[in-house]
Amino acid sequence: MNVFLVWQWFIAKPCALGLKIQANGPQKAQPNAILEKVFTAITKHPDEKRLEGLSKQLDWDVRTIQRWFRQRRNQEKPSTLTKFCESMWRFTFYLYVFSYGVRFLKKVRLTMLKYVGISFIQFTNFNDTS
Repeated sequence: MNVFLVWQWFIAKPCALGLKIQANGPQKAQPNAILEKVFTAITKHPDEKRLEGLSKQLDWDVRTIQRWFRQRRNQEKPSTLTKFCESMWRFTFYLYVFSYGVRFLKKVRLTMLKYVGISFIQFTNFNDTS
């Protein structure tokens, strides 16, 4: 995990900022203990009945409570910068593994061709003398 953090801070994040990828996340929902408790303990998507009950309890408009839940759900989503850093890490990792695999298979193939070629030549020479 430490390699990922070093990669993220010293390589991916400067690349992202150089490409003008924004680091800001979604708008934060205003703090409310009752709505937070419902969000964490009961549901992240309240139905109409629950919205109306919360509306009466808090003396807020139903639309305001819906907006609070939507903003709170969006708070949990990663920012574009975080997504970019993770995707760049994944791309680099898979590119490295792919290039290593191609290099390894190339060595194995050449070695196998050498042995198969020698045995094929010996087999054909054996058949020619018969």
